Amino acid sequence: MALGNTSIRIIVSAIAIPLILAACIIGGIPFLIFVVGIALISFWEFSELVKNKNANSNFILGAVTVLTIILNVYFNFIDFFALVILASVVILLYELFRNSGSAILNIGSTFLGIFYLGLFSSTILLLREFYADQEMLYSEGGYLIISIMVAIWICDSAAFFSGKCFWQT
Repeated sequence: MALGNTSIRIIVSAIAIPLILAACIIGGIPFLIFVVGIALISFWEFSELVKNKNANSNFILGAVTVLTIILNVYFNFIDFFALVILASVVILLYELFRNSGSAILNIGSTFLGIFYLGLFSSTILLLREFYADQEMLYSEGGYLIISIMVAIWICDSAAFFSGKCFWQT
């Protein structure tokens, strides 16, 4: 018996929601691992999507840069602008010798993925860890992230079910 889209959504939600809530409430390294996982999966999916437009984003260097941006936000081991310049030089030099389609499309898709996914993923980590130095307020960051995710889940579910009811042919 094949499961429908709704059944798969319910099963994934039943498993994922408790894990995501735990990571949000605990914060620290578990939340960092959660954000890194989501960012890298998203960058992989983005890299696969741009192939439809004949762009070959550099997945390895892009994923390493996304990972480095997120880890840098948490551990603060290098200045952000120095990191961006270093990553840009490495990606540009690598693309110079790559010979894989249009270099402009490849570089553009790689940088778009890095900045779109890397910066926004690191921002959610910054929101969660905003009160990291204040013991009594540390859990507030987790509640903020949970409230953002609940709003996203409600809107996504409402759009899915309203689309299923009213616009399905």
